Amino acid sequence: MQNEQLVSKLNDKRMKTRLKALKALTQDSSSQTLVMEKDNNINCVFRTVYSCFDRSPSLAVYYTYKFGMPLTGIVDYASLSSAEELIKAEKEVGGTYSCGAEVAVKAPSGERIILSAVGVPHKNVKAFNDDLSSYRNKRLAFTNALREKLNAKFKKYSISLPYAFWSLFGTVKTTSVEDLYVNLASKIIEKFKTADAITKFLTEDLALEILDDEAKKLSDESSTLYLFDLAYALKNKLKIKLPDEQLNTANHFLALCKKYGAISSATYKGGNLGDFIKQIKILGINSATAEFSARSQEFMQEFYDKC
Repeated sequence: MQNEQLVSKLNDKRMKTRLKALKALTQDSSSQTLVMEKDNNINCVFRTVYSCFDRSPSLAVYYTYKFGMPLTGIVDYASLSSAEELIKAEKEVGGTYSCGAEVAVKAPSGERIILSAVGVPHKNVKAFNDDLSSYRNKRLAFTNALREKLNAKFKKYSISLPYAFWSLFGTVKTTSVEDLYVNLASKIIEKFKTADAITKFLTEDLALEILDDEAKKLSDESSTLYLFDLAYALKNKLKIKLPDEQLNTANHFLALCKKYGAISSATYKGGNLGDFIKQIKILGINSATAEFSARSQEFMQEFYDKC
């Protein structure tokens, strides 16, 4: 019970309280680390309350400590606000950490690509974070425009999404598209209560085509993943045209990385791998990343070899 109370304090509004709870948890001999099988390809990267999740940097550090993961990596959208707490948290635990920021930008070809900045020197974190404000503002403008479209569609059902997503710490989050659909799913659950009523609303009122495997997931509102399964169905089934997205250029972000001594990285999201590598070489990007799983071992080796 005591440990559960301490874990809940990892998301307290006060950083001092969060760090104190983290120290108590990691120094408690009864709080054993769950050592995982060593895997150099394990994903240790988190988003926090400064992006689109209700997780503090201290909670991310505790998670990696609890499960014996090799490091805590935090990459929020267009934000380095988690860096101060992450650094202090890792001093308490004695672990390894990495803090960065991810953005969507426009490549010279006009293509939308995902870039990140990692390894920002501590002395440059605040200045770099300040210069990322235009990226945060453009993301908020995009999600607000999408929110207006969703509110217009659901107005007749008395369902409305708020125009400000407040984090646990009382600041506005850099809302993601996923955030909006999770919030929409939550509103639908609140209004219709049961899985049967929700499915009827989706298929009859909204005229969404729900496949058998999707219907199975949406048949049990007691499932811990029900909210996210519903959000996923809404995001993929609703025919909402995305608003135009105003993006900074890739060269603008890369110039910031160079100015503040950060390592630039491009994220592979599919398509021709050779073209992806050619593009990052032309742009002068320092590194490349991709999301891997146990099912992508063959591609992972190809990715490593070519990069």
